[in-house]
Amino acid sequence: MTRFPHPRVRAVVIAVLLGCAALAFAARAANQKQRPARAKTARKADPAETLVPFRAGEKLDYRVLWSTFHVYAASVRLAVAERRPFYGREAWHFQAVAHTVEGMRLIFTLDDQFDSYTEPRDLASLQYEMYLREQGKKQDAIFQMSTEDDPAPATGAAVRVLPGTRDPLGLLFYLRAVDWRQSREVRCPVFDGKKLYQARARL
Repeated sequence: MTRFPHPRVRAVVIAVLLGCAALAFAARAANQKQRPARAKTARKADPAETLVPFRAGEKLDYRVLWSTFHVYAASVRLAVAERRPFYGREAWHFQAVAHTVEGMRLIFTLDDQFDSYTEPRDLASLQYEMYLREQGKKQDAIFQMSTEDDPAPATGAAVRVLPGTRDPLGLLFYLRAVDWRQSREVRCPVFDGKKLYQARARL
């Protein structure tokens, strides 16, 4: 039986990642204002795919500060690991890795990794993986996602979700791909490995 991470720990990690997302799509919006013609010059192999501002190999590194004590507490890396076939479907592979740094590890040791496999068409999640290493404890969970219209998976079990559902990591990259000149607000269901939320992002 898979044990889920403590809700407080998961909430902290997701909050850190969402904070990174805010910086990412704010920079994206600013970039659109400075160079509005850039998006028009981009080309896609499949016109049905969502136009994205990232590519395989991209890495975004962040430093997490414990504001109460002004201490460098952790590092977070968001990466577009690759784009490849995934169970017969094309997918983006997004990855987030978080580590507490040396001094903070005496208080709380954290070495977590999150992986998201997301389809290029509408950036909906295909599979979400969590590999948590916290305070000497190990917790792994893999969630294959499917909607009622999808066939039963050939291997393993799947979590039934609403069409267009994204995982927390996939949501960050989806927000970066939103054309904020056309959409002032977006909503979508988000599955975090335990609960299904209705997320709303507004510029």
